[in-house]
Amino acid sequence: MGNAADVGGGPAVGLTSGERAKMAFLENVKKNKFASLPRIVKDHPQYVLAKCVADGIKTVLKKDQKNSPTMTVSKGKKAQEEAITFKIPMKVGGNWTTFDFTAFGDKFYKSLRRKFQVEGEFKTSFDRPFQEFKSNSKSGAYFFFTNDGKYLVKTIKESESRALRNILPQYHHHMTFNEDSILNKILGLYRIQFPRPFRGHSTFNIVVLESLFGSNRFVHKIYDLKGSFKGRTAKEEDIQRAPNERTTNAILMDNDLRAEKKGIMLRPDVAAKIKKQILSDTDWLKSQGMVDYSLIVGIWVEGSIRIKIPRF
Repeated sequence: MGNAADVGGGPAVGLTSGERAKMAFLENVKKNKFASLPRIVKDHPQYVLAKCVADGIKTVLKKDQKNSPTMTVSKGKKAQEEAITFKIPMKVGGNWTTFDFTAFGDKFYKSLRRKFQVEGEFKTSFDRPFQEFKSNSKSGAYFFFTNDGKYLVKTIKESESRALRNILPQYHHHMTFNEDSILNKILGLYRIQFPRPFRGHSTFNIVVLESLFGSNRFVHKIYDLKGSFKGRTAKEEDIQRAPNERTTNAILMDNDLRAEKKGIMLRPDVAAKIKKQILSDTDWLKSQGMVDYSLIVGIWVEGSIRIKIPRF
């Protein structure tokens, strides 16, 4: 992959998107422009939503939840339609009220968390304030990272939540019997219902995913690959994004990878294993009628710039 530390300054004329991203990254390093993701604490505009998400998930995860007088269980025709709802107290403007927090398919997701061996750390990850993540998404969704960077909390549409519930048994089966699957690890599906609208909405659907880049190794390059080339070149604003403590944040695409002189070098056995798993995962996605998805690739360049990554 080459050594990022060998890239010098100068004009970016004639460079590929990958080379420009590398130069932009180096300039940010020189100027120490590493963005710390802001903690969502009191007075933050999303504090109420973030706190209710954390309080709700911690309530669901409590061992004695079966004995809770505030819990109701709604059973649907199918196992994945089972919903557990809690009434949880919240203080707004000095007054106490309650909000409803619902966990969908909790038995399935609990089984998956145990399968992925994250059940213990999943519980502790919601004990500290979230970190705000501002994406370039046009959907208006909210994104939060847990403080340790291991999990991503995202608001989704009702139709998306319903679609995830519909495929939950099939997803559970695929992830259980495909240990090397590179599909997103979905660890929880929830809904919040407020007594009054918050930021224009009374209901928020929430999905919790394992963070793709939760490692303490710095990710120097990120590719968003769809297997097509029309309009698949990184925009300048994406290349120039300021990095945070974990990743470069410059999002490259299919044409940028094609322009790389060396590409991504893998051992033949590793390449064969990844290809086999990609085919297995895409066959499953096809069986569920899903056609719009990406392969996200993060690259750590060994021997390049040494960056001290904070450990939480």
